[in-house]
Amino acid sequence: MKCLVFLPCLVLAVSAKITQFTWSDCGASDANRAVKILELSVSPMPVKTPGDLVVHVKAQVTKSIPKWSLKLSVKRHTFVATVLVPCTENIGSCTYDGCTILGKMTTGDAAQQSVGSQVQKMLSDNNFSIACPIAVQNLDVQTFTIKVPELGKAADILADGDYTIEGRALNPDTGELYGCVHFDAAIQRSCTGWLCSGKRRRIA
Repeated sequence: MKCLVFLPCLVLAVSAKITQFTWSDCGASDANRAVKILELSVSPMPVKTPGDLVVHVKAQVTKSIPKWSLKLSVKRHTFVATVLVPCTENIGSCTYDGCTILGKMTTGDAAQQSVGSQVQKMLSDNNFSIACPIAVQNLDVQTFTIKVPELGKAADILADGDYTIEGRALNPDTGELYGCVHFDAAIQRSCTGWLCSGKRRRIA
């Protein structure tokens, strides 16, 4: 009986094993896709929160995109199984309106506002816009440092550990795939384990 009681705590306390960011352009089989990811790197790994995250990305928009949606699949790896993180409070395996995603982040909680405004700066500093309709353009971010904040309300949804994430940019009307990126990453907070659970709820 004690094993059953403590099992959920053990699952949540599993530390991250992924120490290197890996990714693939999962839309690469379509040579005519509208969005091509050419280069992508993120460090350090695991992602420390709070902490600095250095991003390098090179991508192309090869066709004008009138509107788009972002469909995320977020899977967490535990010692028991790989589980899909459901969409809860717009966090997890959700579908977002791509045209308004950054605007909505900047009106969310403190963590979302911080990340959203930094991503917007990264794009604008590199003369790239995701305002709809999205024009044909190139993105070339050599290095940009995002200061990852405390996770806020996401702390109750995203536990420390290893994740596989796939993001698909789609035409919301037809389902046409504009582009796709698949990556493995890990989250590690400065405070880990069941002793921090109360603190995380208060932060959220």
